[in-house]
Amino acid sequence: MELEFDIRLELLRDHDQQPRNYEVLREPSSQGYRYNPRCGDKYTVYLRIEGDRLIQVRYMGWGCAVSKASGSMLCAAMEGLDFAEARRVMQQFLSLIEGHRCDLDPDLYFDLFALEGVHQSPLRQTCARLAWEAFADALAAVDGSSGSEGVAAAKPGP
Repeated sequence: MELEFDIRLELLRDHDQQPRNYEVLREPSSQGYRYNPRCGDKYTVYLRIEGDRLIQVRYMGWGCAVSKASGSMLCAAMEGLDFAEARRVMQQFLSLIEGHRCDLDPDLYFDLFALEGVHQSPLRQTCARLAWEAFADALAAVDGSSGSEGVAAAKPGP
């Protein structure tokens, strides 16, 4: 599914200026942090988990419009999912921003498709991935998965 440029721009602007779930989550079950030394963008993703379900997904940090919007979209997309579905959505999203096929249902994940054009710029791919890498690390801390290994273009923070 390819969105028109104007629609993509409006979705990015909306998530940047009015980010969803942009707050520190007190007493999270897990959290992950990522920092991009090239530009200074940095985000922490917080998870509240019950069983194998993501009850709350929040993020906080600083970055460009693409990284902030991507974090907002991440939180909105992941909340309520179980670990397996969250990992599937994450892998499909990463495929999308790398310019590959994406099997996500556009009715459920419409906003994520706003970032499909970043595959044209490796620097913007890094921006779009940052919060997702922090999310992968937070999820790995509770389920023992590989986290953002093999996913990350940015480097872990301190």
